[in-house]
Amino acid sequence: FAVSPVSRTLRRMGLPGEVRQKDGRPFVTDNGNLILDAAVPVLPDPAGLERELLAVPGVLGTGLFLNMADVVI
Repeated sequence: FAVSPVSRTLRRMGLPGEVRQKDGRPFVTDNGNLILDAAVPVLPDPAGLERELLAVPGVLGTGLFLNMADVVI
């Protein structure tokens, strides 16, 4: 139910997103949520963007995965 307002907010932030699709239909997570995929440019302040995104009602996670690993292979 939050897809439309979250999409509008992301567009206003310069991060237009689209609902992730699978087999031509919206992909629904195990928890019954939809995922909005947005192309993100180089981030000068990833932590700031994550805080801003998490403050949007309806956003449950960001996919930025900050401070989760010291090394990625």
